[in-house]
Amino acid sequence: MKKETFVQKSYFGKIISIFIYMAAVLLILAGCVRSEITLSPSSADVFYLSTSEIKNLKEKSKQGDIEAAERLAEYYSIVEGDFNKANEFLRIPSKLGDERLQYSLALHLMKSPSSKDRKEGIYWFEQSANQGYIRSQIQLASLYEEGKLVDRNYCKAKYWYEKSARSGDVHSMEKMSAFYKEGKCVNRDNIITYAWLLVSKKHANKGSSQEKRINKEIAICEIQLSEFEKKQAKNEYEKLIEEMETSEDK
Repeated sequence: MKKETFVQKSYFGKIISIFIYMAAVLLILAGCVRSEITLSPSSADVFYLSTSEIKNLKEKSKQGDIEAAERLAEYYSIVEGDFNKANEFLRIPSKLGDERLQYSLALHLMKSPSSKDRKEGIYWFEQSANQGYIRSQIQLASLYEEGKLVDRNYCKAKYWYEKSARSGDVHSMEKMSAFYKEGKCVNRDNIITYAWLLVSKKHANKGSSQEKRINKEIAICEIQLSEFEKKQAKNEYEKLIEEMETSEDK
């Protein structure tokens, strides 16, 4: 009887050991599957280039291939961390007039501790902005308003904010309103302030925090303005909208 009990215990012990082993294997396999599913390639993996690819792209970029030059710039900045080399290839499409990559080159150069590089960065921002690239226009406006990497210049800031505002950027529309409210580069003018607020409200996303902020500013203006001034402001608003719509049609 004792012998049977011992055999039974031994038998059940083996079964339990097998179950534990199988459970452990399943957990390990599940972990491997999960890691395969969630694992995503790093930026370095995505932008990595082989020696032969680099050679081929360099040949293409010498012939003015913009995509090849951009690909090399991505490789050197992201994989190698060599921004000087990346800038070398970004200059190729920039000199060919690509406004988007002029903007990218300018961003790279503005991060440099060298004042010479930052000066070149402003040049490329301007080249891009003059072609109507809104991001460059906003960057220039912000740089001149803040005066951190360049000398502060409210008039240049206003110029570029107005360009991007008339191109449809709501943040720049708000800035235009603020410039007239605070008298930056212009005489304070509550009527034009109110007009730009109305323009920004028209273009803001409904229900957004931006629209709520604009509505608060509008409410303040409405308290300060007479009924006659409000009518003048609405006339200015209509002029601005008409000018912006006409500009879009060109």
